[in-house]
Amino acid sequence: MRIAEQNWGAWGPAQILETEQWRLKWLPGFGGTLIELFHRPSATQLLRVPSGPEVLEQEPYVYGMPLLFPAGRIAGGICRVGNTVWQWPQNDSAGPNHLHGFLWNAPFDPGVESAPGHVRFTPTASTAAHLQEMMGQPLSVSVEYTVGTSVEIAVEVRNLGDGFVPFGLGFHMNVLLERPWTVRLPEGKEWVMGRDLMPTGEFWPAGHALQGLDSGRPAADLVCDTCYRVTGPGPNHVKLCDQVGRLRARLTCPPPFTQWVLYRPRLDSNFLSIEPYTWVHNAPNLPLSPQVTGMARLEPGQAIRSQVLWEIE
Repeated sequence: MRIAEQNWGAWGPAQILETEQWRLKWLPGFGGTLIELFHRPSATQLLRVPSGPEVLEQEPYVYGMPLLFPAGRIAGGICRVGNTVWQWPQNDSAGPNHLHGFLWNAPFDPGVESAPGHVRFTPTASTAAHLQEMMGQPLSVSVEYTVGTSVEIAVEVRNLGDGFVPFGLGFHMNVLLERPWTVRLPEGKEWVMGRDLMPTGEFWPAGHALQGLDSGRPAADLVCDTCYRVTGPGPNHVKLCDQVGRLRARLTCPPPFTQWVLYRPRLDSNFLSIEPYTWVHNAPNLPLSPQVTGMARLEPGQAIRSQVLWEIE
């Protein structure tokens, strides 16, 4: 295993971790975004890789694997929990909403290899200060990559303040459709989405836009921007299958992940964004139970650790 650096223009050096099984590349200066996840034995590039910093800056959500906190859309940028209100910037063109929080493009410190195959990195002091300004409490955040035969990505958020904050974390997994992947979701229900691309609080009956995804459906057939809630008792994972190449990939996201967002803008798009979320879009403002929306509070002194796992066989 080795860790190297590669120049990435205005965003500073990219860090590269290479093992016999995997090559990972991420940008500490741009949200710690993982921009490459390459499986060596199968010669499979799992993520849509940006060709350069300008491309990534123009469309930051549809390349690699940006970290979203708080994740998703918040109507009007107003997050209301009881009598406590947070007002966040309206940065969503489909809005006016707030979109995807304060970490996806913020600078992180370079990663530190604390053990073979294990890298940990944290936000810079300026990023931590901005996060505190937006959330109203000081928070510590750490991101860890653990690489073996699989790749585990873990994020821990700890509340260092004296008041609670809303907790909703997610990733955009922009899967490159270089292979003829079929996609299979865990058992669940598709949210009804309004014209504002927000869940209405209701669910579609079986057989709507995501019909067939419970048994497997070609990714190339999908055009969607929709939310999905996991309801089944089984493990929360999305399966990708290339029957031609006899290859299977699995993305496992245990609790607190309970929601998925699937996004593909056009039939000719060369990617499908498969997005694990701990809460659904606009969760704090929906008149539903936290068990349904994934809404959570991070209390003073509390830490929440969220993990995702990529495997290929």
